[in-house]
Amino acid sequence: MSFPTTPKWAKDKNYFWHSNPESRPLDVTYFDKCIIRPKVDLAWQIIKEEAEGDIFLAQETIQRYDNDNANMFAGRTVQDMADKYFLEEWDQEKCINHGAKAFSNYHPRNWDDGKDQRKLEVNRDEFATVFKNAIEGIKEAANHLGINKIEGESEVFTEIPGLALPYYGKPDFSKQIELKTKWSSVSLKSKSGARANSLPVDPTWPHLCQVSGYWFEKKRPQAIVYANKLGYRTFSESNCERLSEDALTSTINYVASKCRIREHQLQKAANSLELIKLVEPDFGHYFGWDRHPDVVEEAKQLWGFR
Repeated sequence: MSFPTTPKWAKDKNYFWHSNPESRPLDVTYFDKCIIRPKVDLAWQIIKEEAEGDIFLAQETIQRYDNDNANMFAGRTVQDMADKYFLEEWDQEKCINHGAKAFSNYHPRNWDDGKDQRKLEVNRDEFATVFKNAIEGIKEAANHLGINKIEGESEVFTEIPGLALPYYGKPDFSKQIELKTKWSSVSLKSKSGARANSLPVDPTWPHLCQVSGYWFEKKRPQAIVYANKLGYRTFSESNCERLSEDALTSTINYVASKCRIREHQLQKAANSLELIKLVEPDFGHYFGWDRHPDVVEEAKQLWGFR
């Protein structure tokens, strides 16, 4: 998606909007948005017969750059189940059956020595309980915010003063409630083969940065719900000062400052390859470069490490 007002210095690099600057490292953001996304977009156009090209090669391109994993999939599945529950008024059992079918269709990574397969098994065992806890957390958040009818995911484009590009995101529910699922870790020391990850005692900084953009659009109060197999925890202005208007104002100013630096880099670089070389890559980042070895190798070559 592009916009008529997108500056040429951004459009030429396939960078049409800002996303949460704390969600992933900047080197990964530039690589994904400016290098990978044009290739994947073209591949989909070929498959949909909107552009000419080899369909087999297009399918290979999409598979090579697919960065899904069992945790990301499980989180999407629980959100989809929650949508069915709140928006289509399915009962919980029907939602769980729907989730089970989705899990049966997920294909784990085949290049990480079985790590994703093991995570899939753990998540499959607990997704129904996580879903039930998420439902209770969302209800509590809606009550705190005075939301009578819960709406589903929607797109938000926030215009932030001083930025040429909008801040983009997709709030999970009613543009005010963000759901974060926490999945157990694989543990060979546990009889169950898993160890539950604890719920945070405060919202994490990346999640606060994320919702600050949603808040800034219309100044809607925000809530963040964390759910795992043991329970849930809901944060809103009623119990968390960091979600107050003053705190979110400070957070969005931080977000804008980081995005402003990115715009300076986008304007300075002549093209996408020059852009990524303005930042130092961290190929050892614990999740940023957790992707197919061929993709990491491609990135290292572009940065000149090969």
